[in-house]
Amino acid sequence: MKKNKKRTTLPATKSDGTSVGIKAKQKAASKAVYASKIYLINKDALLFSGIALVLFLIIRHFYPVPDLIPDSKGYILGAITDSEMGYRPMGISLTLARIHQLDPSIEMVAYCQFFLHVMSALTLSYAFLINFNFSAVWRRVLYAVLLLNPVLLHLCNAIFSDSLFISLNILWVAFFMYLIRKPNWLILASLLLLLWCSMFVRYNALAYPLVVAVGLLFVSNKTIRWIGIAASFAIAAVFYITVTNKMDAITNCKVLSGFSGWQLATNAMTFYKAKPRAPIGSNDPELIVLDSNCRKYIDAMASKDASYRKGPALDFLWGSDAPFKRFEYEFAARTQATDLFANWVAVSVVLDKYGTFLIKQYPFDFLRYYLLPNTGAYFFPEMEVLDKYGAVSVKLIPALQQWYDLPEHIQNGYVNAPGIYNKPGQYLYSFLSIAFVGMCIAWWVNRKKWVLTPNTQKVLFMIIIFWLCKTGFDILAAPCVLRYEVMLVSILCGPVLIFTQVILTRWGKEKELKNL
Repeated sequence: MKKNKKRTTLPATKSDGTSVGIKAKQKAASKAVYASKIYLINKDALLFSGIALVLFLIIRHFYPVPDLIPDSKGYILGAITDSEMGYRPMGISLTLARIHQLDPSIEMVAYCQFFLHVMSALTLSYAFLINFNFSAVWRRVLYAVLLLNPVLLHLCNAIFSDSLFISLNILWVAFFMYLIRKPNWLILASLLLLLWCSMFVRYNALAYPLVVAVGLLFVSNKTIRWIGIAASFAIAAVFYITVTNKMDAITNCKVLSGFSGWQLATNAMTFYKAKPRAPIGSNDPELIVLDSNCRKYIDAMASKDASYRKGPALDFLWGSDAPFKRFEYEFAARTQATDLFANWVAVSVVLDKYGTFLIKQYPFDFLRYYLLPNTGAYFFPEMEVLDKYGAVSVKLIPALQQWYDLPEHIQNGYVNAPGIYNKPGQYLYSFLSIAFVGMCIAWWVNRKKWVLTPNTQKVLFMIIIFWLCKTGFDILAAPCVLRYEVMLVSILCGPVLIFTQVILTRWGKEKELKNL
């Protein structure tokens, strides 16, 4: 009688020789680690979002009426009249009008801006987290910087265009990072929509298609890459044509913005007033008269105060007795203008010619007295309107009072407090900007030693391109102040933390090798 042999069943194996059971356990363990990590990320996100809400409510307690500046009146008036064109881009006015339809209180504007701030910060933080494996400490630092920046919280409680533009830009950068990691059509469509919306809030977003064109070269899907590049430039072209045609129909001047000429001429005055000048060599009678008035004004101001020749020339932009404003009055009288806005835009065209002429005539002075000082201001920007609660200085006309149920004059006993709690945000911006430049140079020098995944490298290159584009535009366009640059605190924080973790990790490994 034959004995039955006991059969031994070997575990099934895959082609690489590993056991299916082992693979399953590894997969389960990986899922558990991922679930644990997601739990910690969500926990930190909720924690820091809650802290941000508490800080925002404290600001709201001391400033129940959101901060206002003279530009705020134009934004609100644009929302009331549903204007298509104005002294500034009308995206913020359209937003105020839509929020007013939901809730007529001015407080709702602040809460909507805060909600958008939190959503954009969380979206950007997650974009960094999926592209780089941060330690728990650096992850919390990332959340703290993105969500708790006092300047951003202050801007949420202000009727400026800054908070909306910053949130749209942060979302735009985050979606670009998602697109680089995992290209798909929905993300591309969201990216282009955010680009379109940003242009309505600030016209400098028209420079972003250049960032898109270079950044999309890092996207693996060729179809998405080339369609995205073409679509971004098409969006910018359609926007430019639409706005200039509307401006032409309203003012008979085919320009993108009436403010640009005023700003360009003011920038030119910064270097023009630095030393005595001879009359310009122009054949244009309007420029000859305007230049003569400007030189007389500068000489008169310098005779009273020798330091007048140094620093920005903002009096030309805002001063009612300065030559530009007087030229505006004379221009209106000469042309018998009845539409103040159309007259302002027409004067902007003349000022644009004047500023351009001066820059071409004195290019080295433009570099010495405007570009170089403004480059320094870019890294160490002034607080400007962020150093105080400006609403107490703004007189509201009846239409604005009725729209938001506000008094003519806002009273508040904590006017100077913003200058105290916004100061850390100013220092943080300067630190991150300098650290970012230094670490990018160090990365390039040590690129073979610093270990980064291909996706992380692509994201870093995209952010560098964005920074270069924004830096160049901001330095050329206007004197740099904190509220124009503070969005970079959120965008540059991720790269600086990535570089910091890589440097510390490498330094730790080198230290271990030395101890062996």
